Amino acid sequence: MGIDRAAIVRRAWAWTKSDAAFRWVYDWTPGKTYGSRRATTAAERRAIFAKHLRAAWADYRLTAARAAVPSIFSTVPTAELRAEVLTLENCDARLGWQRQERLSTLRRELAQRAA
Repeated sequence: MGIDRAAIVRRAWAWTKSDAAFRWVYDWTPGKTYGSRRATTAAERRAIFAKHLRAAWADYRLTAARAAVPSIFSTVPTAELRAEVLTLENCDARLGWQRQERLSTLRRELAQRAA
């Protein structure tokens, strides 16, 4: 799996554009403009983009680390996973925390196989 730097930068740029601080900030420097809203400077925009770029790289590393760990269901056929999901969904007893976690894990595995 190669590193898709363009996707990382696109994600960081999307996060940056959605950040309200990219467009305007409050001025907390002492003086008559104290507390008023003002446009961000280029240096502040670069700092915001750098923050989001670091976060995008961290997100990529976390995703890659999770993908490197093999699933506990990697040897189980898909039909058996679907059957177990169906059994858990249609059981008469209430789903406790462990059964809900099991159901979530099975659904996640099925979704990853479908993708």
